Amino acid sequence: MTEFDELLNEPERAKKNRSELKIGDRIKSYDFGPMKHSYIVGIVRKIAPVEFCGDKCDHIHLEAEYGITEGHPRRDLTGRMYYPHLGNYIDIISE
Repeated sequence: MTEFDELLNEPERAKKNRSELKIGDRIKSYDFGPMKHSYIVGIVRKIAPVEFCGDKCDHIHLEAEYGITEGHPRRDLTGRMYYPHLGNYIDIISE
């Protein structure tokens, strides 16, 4: 995530993320804005709508590895699925 990403509104971030993300990418998803201390790391399995949000609202289908919550130790989330909105703040990582 760049400083520029923090200036984008959610629809702009969704468009940018759609153009950059690929199935199989490993990402950090920051669910609560550009907080550097709370995120989920996992693998993008697909980008598609989810039942609970409607058929026009794409989400990242993220198979989690672990989560970091500010002030708490790393949580093992291996294999759990999360569905962050495509407009969330994300980083594509290679670690």
